[in-house]
Amino acid sequence: MKKTIFKIASILMLTIFIGSCEKEDSNLDIYDQEMKEVPSETVLNKGNENNKATNVAVNKSSKLWKILKYVPGKVIVENGQTIPEVGVDIIAEGYHPNFLFWLVDGCFEIVGSDEEQKVTIKRVNKNEGNIYYTYMENNSIMASHRKFVAIPPDHSSTPCPSSGHTMIEQIFNSVLDAKNYDTKYTYKWKVVHNGRATYKTGRSVLLRKGGSTVTLSVSKNGCTTQSSGPKNYFVR
Repeated sequence: MKKTIFKIASILMLTIFIGSCEKEDSNLDIYDQEMKEVPSETVLNKGNENNKATNVAVNKSSKLWKILKYVPGKVIVENGQTIPEVGVDIIAEGYHPNFLFWLVDGCFEIVGSDEEQKVTIKRVNKNEGNIYYTYMENNSIMASHRKFVAIPPDHSSTPCPSSGHTMIEQIFNSVLDAKNYDTKYTYKWKVVHNGRATYKTGRSVLLRKGGSTVTLSVSKNGCTTQSSGPKNYFVR
């Protein structure tokens, strides 16, 4: 019961503090620090042989807590910021020995317990939001937070490409086409002919006479690149 009362009081104090920061300096014995940005990598779908690539994004570094991954890995990387899409779970973990609880606002909801060092936080709308990691230090309530910006209004939620987008169709003897072509994704062809590799982007590719080894890769910003794997073709 005492723990519950303390938690409620802490939340109220943090809420007052957060609101007062928008107006004027607060005299509350609460300290808030925003996490610094550094380049980071989020590894996605390790079990899939075709998903060995990492989703290079921007994370924020802190000795107190960090984001482990986004599930699924549908994020927008824009102006140096990682923006998870609606429905994405953020898996984060804290390390301070006097951890109190997690607190979120705006577009986020906590899934499960907010009193465990490892937490799951879901984005439920396109608005901006904050994630707060709270702890005690020198008899003061401390908070380390990260702010997430709103999803850009011109951004339409597009799923990541799948293996189905890498299917190749030979429409003519010397012409290969991406069977399930979609303009929302980037299609990159790699053609190895007589030991020389050439690259082309777009829906189709023209092969030279003789044998060629072809790989089609399909990508989208913030997603793991899908690849067809090398396939052999012969043009008479």
